[in-house]
Amino acid sequence: MPDTTPRRPRLRRAAILAGALIALIVVLAGAAVLLLPRVELAGFAAGRISASVGRGVTIESLRIDPGQSIAVTLRGARLANIEGGTEPDMARIERLDAVIEAWPLLRGAVVVRRLEAEGGRLLLERDGEGRGNWSFGPASDAPSPPPRAGVPVVLALALADGEIIIRTRSGRRLALRIDAAALEAPDSASPAALRADGAYNDAPLTLEAALGSFDQLHDADLPFPIALRLRSGNAVLAHEGTAMDPLNFDQVRGTTTLEGPSLGEILAVAGLEAGSDVPVAVAASGSRDDADWRFADLTGTVDGHAVSGPLVRFVEGPDADPDLVEATLTFEKLDLARFLETLPDGGGDDDGLLLPRVVQREPDPLFRGDLAAGEIAFRRLRGTDATLKVEIAPGRLTVETLALSAFGGRIEGNGTVTERDGEASLEAFLSGRGTTIDGARRAAGIEPVPLAGPFDLRASITGSGETLAQAEREARIVGVFAMQGGSIERELVEQVSTDVRALFRSNGERARILCLLAMVDIAGGRGDIAAARLSTTAGTVVASGRIDLARGTVDARIGSVAETTSGIALDVPVRLSGALADPSIATTEWPRAERARFSVASRAGGLPPSLREIAEANACYGAAR
Repeated sequence: MPDTTPRRPRLRRAAILAGALIALIVVLAGAAVLLLPRVELAGFAAGRISASVGRGVTIESLRIDPGQSIAVTLRGARLANIEGGTEPDMARIERLDAVIEAWPLLRGAVVVRRLEAEGGRLLLERDGEGRGNWSFGPASDAPSPPPRAGVPVVLALALADGEIIIRTRSGRRLALRIDAAALEAPDSASPAALRADGAYNDAPLTLEAALGSFDQLHDADLPFPIALRLRSGNAVLAHEGTAMDPLNFDQVRGTTTLEGPSLGEILAVAGLEAGSDVPVAVAASGSRDDADWRFADLTGTVDGHAVSGPLVRFVEGPDADPDLVEATLTFEKLDLARFLETLPDGGGDDDGLLLPRVVQREPDPLFRGDLAAGEIAFRRLRGTDATLKVEIAPGRLTVETLALSAFGGRIEGNGTVTERDGEASLEAFLSGRGTTIDGARRAAGIEPVPLAGPFDLRASITGSGETLAQAEREARIVGVFAMQGGSIERELVEQVSTDVRALFRSNGERARILCLLAMVDIAGGRGDIAAARLSTTAGTVVASGRIDLARGTVDARIGSVAETTSGIALDVPVRLSGALADPSIATTEWPRAERARFSVASRAGGLPPSLREIAEANACYGAAR
């Protein structure tokens, strides 16, 4: 038989039960509203977070005041660092007050109406295996998608007295101090604005950023718009573009500009001591992918002159390795002396070589440069069409190529400076082709000389010492100086050959140089004028002797070859001795055996092949055999 029992009692019981449940929920909710603000949740929250991240978490106080807007009050929170970290805590915060909208939580969204924090500190570093302390849980090589979708919407953020410390893979400590920061957005669909004041590596810094909306941030398939403007003193770095991983400022594309009246001020922000006042204004296509920062198609001005280049690159070193800077740039005009001031141990003394005072054993960053300049200057040196390929590596500075046009000819060189186990050493080679006597002596600050015309020069430089300065002072320089053409004051040749016509000939008449070949071997500023031969239309002169550049003295014999001078020449050799600036001159004897020992041909045999080549190609070499 069908059930004819009335259903109304069942419905009534169900309604009563539902009403009871609702009443219970209301009572519990009411109790929560009344009791939860009085309940200390610090221990419970710290335990749950510790278990979740696998690190120790401590909280002095945590209270929640529920309602349509949930108020959260947090005091004294600490997150432990990784094992072996440089400090016990990775993160801490002294005070945090937040207001969170309740209803969005029901759909899994977090909307923070207001958040204020003070006394926050974050330390970012890696362990010995290269894993960052921001990685929680078991290590995994699988890349994780950018966590953009779960980022809370924060409509008003205020931070004060904060600090972020970054220890790079090479061990450098980068400090970002946040005195005050504010983020504001009218709603999740409107663009956000960020401003922060503080310091980076003790250099004052102000950041202004125009950002996309939180809705755009949550869509991981779309690039997130970013416009940043960093100011430190009078230097401004700006970037406008997009990022696919904005939370890590990664997969970045856009336009980057840098302007400042002082390169030293700009480098100071990066933690590099510098004093150069070289102004800079450049722009490039900027990008970042993981550890690789690139600035392509760079254009602008440096020190008021145009600069351009296909690429400037910065690569963060893996693990404990140093960072790397690579630059390929072309300058309209470049003053090296001004740029050397930017080095922590900038260029040598005024009378030194083009070298830094020290070679760092562990430089950070490393540097590789391929540089060119239409015009170049270094102290008294002036040149054009210059190229420089240089590398700074641990304990080593290498100039692969140095070339420029100067003094009417072409100068080329290369060299390496190293420092190892407390000893510095240098090896260099210098070549000059077709340069002029007058141009070279002007650059060297020497008074006019009786020679004129183009010359070729080759020299090898080697040295070592406890310091680079000592290695430079004690360096051995072996050089060959050669001319085929040019002129010399005839009076000088006749005076050397003791030609009586020198008493009556008027000044200014010149003799044509047929060939000139001289070799020097100097160590520590002292050494031999190993052999010198000058053949002119007025006669041939040979010389040998010693020179002391440190004391500024010379002791040399100079004599003419009898068969090349006039019949009335006495061909009596003379001796120059004393101060280089004003040597005494007296007649002397020059035994044939000693003159032969200093002959060009005999001494050229001991030269390095690169130097012997220029000697053997000179007409004076064959004439002296």
